[in-house]
Amino acid sequence: MFPQDKLFLENYQNDRKLKRQSLIQEIEKKTKRRLIVYTANFQHAAGAIQRQDILVMEDLLRIVSDSGAKEIDLMIQSPGGELSATEKILEMIRNRFKSFRLIVPNEAKSAATMLGLGSDEIVMGHTSELGQIDPQILKPLPNGSFTFIPAYALINTLETIKDKINKKEPYQMYLPILSNIEPEMIDICSKVIAESKEIAEEWLKKYMLKNDGKKAKKIVEDLSSTKVFKTHGKLISAKEAKELGLNIKILDKEDELWKLIWELYYRSELAFGEMPGIVKLFETAESSVNMNVQIAQIVKQG
Repeated sequence: MFPQDKLFLENYQNDRKLKRQSLIQEIEKKTKRRLIVYTANFQHAAGAIQRQDILVMEDLLRIVSDSGAKEIDLMIQSPGGELSATEKILEMIRNRFKSFRLIVPNEAKSAATMLGLGSDEIVMGHTSELGQIDPQILKPLPNGSFTFIPAYALINTLETIKDKINKKEPYQMYLPILSNIEPEMIDICSKVIAESKEIAEEWLKKYMLKNDGKKAKKIVEDLSSTKVFKTHGKLISAKEAKELGLNIKILDKEDELWKLIWELYYRSELAFGEMPGIVKLFETAESSVNMNVQIAQIVKQG
């Protein structure tokens, strides 16, 4: 790349960043609340919610809190991820702000849905979707990389095999599958499923539902049930989320606030194509932080 090409690219990316930040400012003017944007790349395993996010989130939360804000919105696009990291992020938010809303422009799955259960309200539109609160387990791969697998997927696989063997199907045909399942993973999955349900119920009772334990328990059972929502990726629309009993604010597709939210989300997604290697983008009206796994560093701008 020639120096002038590099300079053009840097100026182009800076202009794009400034446009996203101006949109954040417009949204804040309409809501009268501060906004943090967390956009993850669904095409990369490192796009999942992880402990590495905590450093960036705490920095941005501190900056917003120091501005005197008491109410915050978190706009999130995420496939979910680690339960412990999600729990820590919610605790950080709740320790600094008296009101917390989750805005979902497109997808907030698994642990990202759980984060919504710890909010006071979830803002959704016609493209928004939540997912099962099926915790995901970090699983190392033979090539040295890693992936996240839904905990229920492993448990349900074992239950299915058990059921088929009880029906006199030859157990030998399932040996290749069983040989690839580490015994300790079964225990880990069982425990994390129980823990996620317990935490989700606690958050709902403490925040969104204000001590309505019966309703909280029913919502958690529905959101964690593979009978109600059969697959990990099952779409839960704004209407369905509201029918479950969650506190959902549904914005019409022609609503000016929704139009701003969608444009901001769309421009955030474009950044992944414009900046190869970026797996997460964290932004406020003043700051922009890129998480880049290719060069194993976090780059902060502004």
